[in-house]
Amino acid sequence: MESVTLLDRARQAGLVVLRDGDRLTVRGPKRLADLAVHLLDHKVEVMAALDAEADPGVAMALDVFRGATVVAAGQPAGWPPAGSWLQTPSRTLDPYGTATPTTSCPCCGATAWYRAGTGFTCAVCHPPVIAATAARQLRRTDRTGFSLPSRTAEENRDRGAGS
Repeated sequence: MESVTLLDRARQAGLVVLRDGDRLTVRGPKRLADLAVHLLDHKVEVMAALDAEADPGVAMALDVFRGATVVAAGQPAGWPPAGSWLQTPSRTLDPYGTATPTTSCPCCGATAWYRAGTGFTCAVCHPPVIAATAARQLRRTDRTGFSLPSRTAEENRDRGAGS
């Protein structure tokens, strides 16, 4: 990572850094001699960064994403990077358990549960039906499931004619 930063800093300062076989060539103004010597001190790492940039896939990515830098090349990709997260044992949801679930709903993420029949149900995804509201709704509907006020007189007439 340091060699990539060093190479970028050298290029921004005005140095031209090239790889010629096993040789590292640094060209630029004499006032940047200290930076050129620092590049040559890290020759192996700088040459590896230059090799990564020579890769056609990496070169295309650098052309598309201006200002991007190569962090690692030629290494197997592993996701997630080592040390980036700690694996935790998965918490399972048992809706038929004896205790209220302590995990969140897999659909909405809520933790509000209520007993529905023989199991627990998410109160956000499936709000509990209040008995009074249900009774009021049942009074408003007939046996076919249609709400009585939504029926037109014509539909009522057609039902009466078919009987």
